Amino acid sequence: MEFAYLLINCEYKRDSDVASELEKLYNVKDVRRVFGAYDLVAKVEGESKSSIMSNVTRKIRDLANIRSVICLTTKA
Repeated sequence: MEFAYLLINCEYKRDSDVASELEKLYNVKDVRRVFGAYDLVAKVEGESKSSIMSNVTRKIRDLANIRSVICLTTKA
């Protein structure tokens, strides 16, 4: 099992809405609201790094109120 962390920027005052939507996705294991350059940090898992990237591209980036997503994969 592979893990990655997502650094997410949301539309103004929409971080709670985005966090709620992320928590509904099966591959999202944890979502935290943070202060600073990013609004949310999410931990996601998948069978491989390519499956994680596929889920980020197909499901997460299409959620409403997300401005940008940076994906940090873990080192094997």
